[in-house]
Amino acid sequence: MRNEPELALIYQRYAPIVFRRARQILGSEVDAGEVVQDVFLSLLERPAQYGGRSSITTFLYRMTALAWFATDVPVAVHAAHDSARFASSRSV
Repeated sequence: MRNEPELALIYQRYAPIVFRRARQILGSEVDAGEVVQDVFLSLLERPAQYGGRSSITTFLYRMTALAWFATDVPVAVHAAHDSARFASSRSV
């Protein structure tokens, strides 16, 4: 991101998408809100981490997944989610 106004536009457009994905993963609106804050704060503090190698949506989804692993959600929940995701990808 080049500047804060650009980040504000990205936040305005993509925060609802990040929130929905985080809520889907975590099952909690409170936790999802914290993930949204973490993702966009990280982008504000270290804009160079988005190097433009992928779409901003792909980048934000990846950041959401990484923020999820940084939450206090028990490891068993992470493992169950991974198993469910793998099973659903195999049934296609």
